[in-house]
Amino acid sequence: RLNVSLLATLQVSSLGECTLECINHHDCFSVNFGNQGHGKHTCELINTDKFNQPGKFVLSQEFCHYNIKVNPHSLF
Repeated sequence: RLNVSLLATLQVSSLGECTLECINHHDCFSVNFGNQGHGKHTCELINTDKFNQPGKFVLSQEFCHYNIKVNPHSLF
């Protein structure tokens, strides 16, 4: 899990729905995708990723972190 300030927290049915929400949000670069609870998953939209904030990347039993977009500023 990337432990940073979030753009948004949503309840979604699948990882695909979560990543689509991120792709459709201009500032979203990655997501934390939570374990299912009450029929839905928690989807946390994030405006950075584990490569730009490696010190904020922590092990979690409840969430997995997924990068969605490549930040062109992190390539150089």
